[in-house]
Order: sequence, then structure tokens, then C-alpha cells
Amino acid sequence: MKKLFRTISFMALLAMTASGVLAQQRQTSPGLASRVQPEWRTSIPRTKIHGEYGGELYAVRMLNHNIGWALGGHSSTHTLLFRTRDGGKSWERQTLFDGEGTRLRDIGFADANNGWIVGDQHILRTTDGGETWVPVETEKAIGRGYSVEAHELLVLGPDAIVVGTNAQNRQIMRTLDGGGTWELIGLVKDGGGGAGSENSVTGLALGEGSTVFATTGSHPYSAGVIYRSTDGGHSWERMAEAEKPLHGIAFRGKRGVAVGEGLAFFTEDGGDTWRRTAMPGRRYAVDFTSANTVLAVGRDPSVVISANGGRTWQAASGPSKEAGALVAIAAVDPGWVFMASGHDLHHFVDPNHTEPLATGRLPIPVDLQIPGG
Repeated sequence: MKKLFRTISFMALLAMTASGVLAQQRQTSPGLASRVQPEWRTSIPRTKIHGEYGGELYAVRMLNHNIGWALGGHSSTHTLLFRTRDGGKSWERQTLFDGEGTRLRDIGFADANNGWIVGDQHILRTTDGGETWVPVETEKAIGRGYSVEAHELLVLGPDAIVVGTNAQNRQIMRTLDGGGTWELIGLVKDGGGGAGSENSVTGLALGEGSTVFATTGSHPYSAGVIYRSTDGGHSWERMAEAEKPLHGIAFRGKRGVAVGEGLAFFTEDGGDTWRRTAMPGRRYAVDFTSANTVLAVGRDPSVVISANGGRTWQAASGPSKEAGALVAIAAVDPGWVFMASGHDLHHFVDPNHTEPLATGRLPIPVDLQIPGG
């Protein structure tokens, strides 16, 4: 009964027909009416992100219920890097690169101490849980005067990461030695533009073992492609393709979902086969909240939900309409989800969700072999 209620309460708040569902629940099960209802909370308001600092958010990541990060940029005076240690009740801003006007795009941790940040101009790492961040040398790999243009990050271990970039002919950067050396990989061999081109990596996800997945497709005229690497990001193969861009991908066990503009792909066999399905609106990010439940965020509407691993989708209520398009999501469990728009950070809370608190869904370090070594 407890498990059933948790599923009902989560779906009830998100579904656009929530009021009717809740009314039916009260008729059929009076005990549910006395429980505390799930709710959306504003975790970081736009008066701080946009008003005070003049920027916008690009990513949010949670290590567990208490510790998490939100980051972005766009301001010429303030860098947006926020950390919470109390589950989103308060956020402290780290004054990293203030005055430089850099954009920080993504963040990930291998464990409680070792983490990475990627952005337009920098790749950073920490070994003390984010107390300090140290720039990683990339000039030898990409050349003097070139920007990193790193937008996506997948952490495979304390010293091993895969980076998705917006750069032509080096869509993937990989290091296995903490940034000492880099491997540059071009997914688009011809480097061409226009229709059929997918120059930007828009999503990275870890499947089973050392299997890595990437989505590409950055502008309305580019193809959306799902790539797979079975050797930790060294070599890649095309798995599925659409005429429209894909903007994000997520995995939970053998289930995976990739989302884009009016469409989605799902897999139930670890990524060997992908099936296409319709999805309302434009999706920018996706995450699993349980083995079967998936949330995808974007616009028109801002949130959609699937209760069957991505096979079918329905519109959901989400945060307030003033939030606008949602660009990032971080789900710890069905009762603890953060979603970011450009100018605010929102928190979904279900007080009735009583499963043990998550200790963090961190990538499991894998043994990666350097080619030729």
C-alpha cells in the first residue's frame, strides 16, 4: 500500500488532470486526503540568478538529497556556480572566474571528493569535494587560441571523463589520466554544416559497464543521432537517427531514453535497439526517477512524464508557467527532483516518499584500456 501511494502521489501532482485524480483518490481512499500533498518549491529565484547576477543556469546535479550544484553563466561580472548542502534550502555561490564572463555548462562527480566542471573556456577539477577548483590544461590538445567549447560531461572515474563539445571535428574529448593527456574524437567525419550535420554533442549517458551513449544535433536543421561507444568513449557507432535534433539522453539499467524536438527514442535492451515515439513539445533534458518513470523537460509543455520507460508520454503540470522553458533536470528519487529554467531553479518534493535516502547515483568507475596500451 505504501508503494502504491508513493506512485499515485507523484503522478497526481505532475499530471495535468491532477485535481480530478486527487478527488477520485479521496473518494476511494479517505486516508489519502489527510496526507501532506507533494509540491513545487522555488529553490533559487530569478531575482538572484538573473536580477542580481545577470546570468542564466545551464545545469543542475545532485549527489544525494542534501548536496548538489547548479551552474551557468552569461554575465560579464559574475560566474554562476552554486552549491547546496541542505537539500536546496540555501545555496552558496562560489566566486569562480568572476569578472571573466565565462559560461560553466556541466558538472559531475566520481565520488564525494573527485569532481569535474566543463565550460566554454575551461575544464576544471576538484579533489576536495568542490572546496577548490583547479583548471586542467587543454591547450596542448586543442591548440593555442582555441576554446574548449565543452557543453556535456560524463565522469567515468576520478581521473577518467568523457566531454561532449560544440567544436567541429572534435565532438568528443576523453582523458584517462586526470587531464594529463587528451584524446580528440570527431563523430562527424566530413565536418559539414547545414542539413544532416550534427556538430554538437547535446547529451552523454553511461550504460552498463563501460558503454557510453551520446546524442547530437544542435540546431533546427541538424539531424539527431544516437551514438554508442563500448570502449569508454574511444570509438563510436551510430545506433539511431532522426531528421530533428536530439537534446539529451539518460539511462537506468537496460532502459534508456533520448529526447528531442517532438520525438523521443527508447531502448529496453541496454541500447542495442532503439524505437522512436512521439513526444509533445521540445525537450532539452531527461532523467529517470525510478526504473520505469521518466521525466523530460523543455517547453510547450515544460514537463512531460512517461510511466513505462519512455514508450508513451503525457503532459505534466510542472512548476509555475512563469518559469518558462526548463533546460535541466536532476532526479534523486521520485520524491526529490530539481529542474532548472534559464533564470530559476525549482524543487519537486513529495513528503510522503519514505524510501531510504539516496546516497548518490554516481558512475561506477570502470577499467578503461588506453588504445595501444
